[in-house]
Amino acid sequence: MWIVSRSTYLTATLFGTLSLQAARQVTMYGWVSGASSNTKLVENLRRNVGLSERVANAMKRVDRANYCRDHSTAYEDAPQLIGFGQTISAPHVHALALKLLEPNLFDGDSPRSVLDVGSGSGYLAACFAECLEGAGNGGRVVGIDNSRGLVEWSLTNVHRDGKGASLKDAAEVTCQPTSPIERSSDASDPEQKSPVEIVLALGDGYKGYPLSAPYDAIHVGAAMEEVPEALLQQLKPGGSFVGPVGPRFHQEFLHIKKNLDGSLTSREVTSVRYVPLTKGFPKN
Repeated sequence: MWIVSRSTYLTATLFGTLSLQAARQVTMYGWVSGASSNTKLVENLRRNVGLSERVANAMKRVDRANYCRDHSTAYEDAPQLIGFGQTISAPHVHALALKLLEPNLFDGDSPRSVLDVGSGSGYLAACFAECLEGAGNGGRVVGIDNSRGLVEWSLTNVHRDGKGASLKDAAEVTCQPTSPIERSSDASDPEQKSPVEIVLALGDGYKGYPLSAPYDAIHVGAAMEEVPEALLQQLKPGGSFVGPVGPRFHQEFLHIKKNLDGSLTSREVTSVRYVPLTKGFPKN
């Protein structure tokens, strides 16, 4: 599978540098899942990316329009500018991350913990939370970003999407954990699911968020030249990491698994192009 920008795809096709097989994969996979509604978008992603029903159902419960600046283009299968020099990734890229991390989000009978580095609009953090909600074992999703403006906006977005019952005022956000957005099941529910918490906070992505470590799953939404050691240390044995790794204009989307003995297994999933993950804390 390939994920490339439209301009890269057109240039490569014109100069014959993209193989016929790769071109077919781009046509089948990337940029073709756009729709007129969130439900239709996810149905297209389910078919084109190969999502399971449980991941698709989680994505349907997060309306992407609540996490985009321009609601009129929210369901296009393309990245969108969200301010502060950042973007929300194309839906098929988020779908791919959820697909790769699915076992770490759903399997097992204990609460799950997830770290989303470069959480931006808060969209993927909300999708992770819905996956944990669907699994029924509770847990915590931590989203960190080093842009104060984006953290504040993401809190507003999560609230607007109906997931902010106990959301603190955006002005209270600090580098310490915020009050969690706790989603308890209805007391009348005989199964009484465990609550899921979302924490959105300022932080340096290269350092992770040790206060809630270790994590079953870690996603990074911006490009790194190499995976920060701090993130690998915060990954549980049996956990998985996904994110773009490589130089500024070309990265590989890596899937790294930490084995039970602490060793790492890595594979390249697809070629991507992300904005860089900026160091430091805080920004904006």
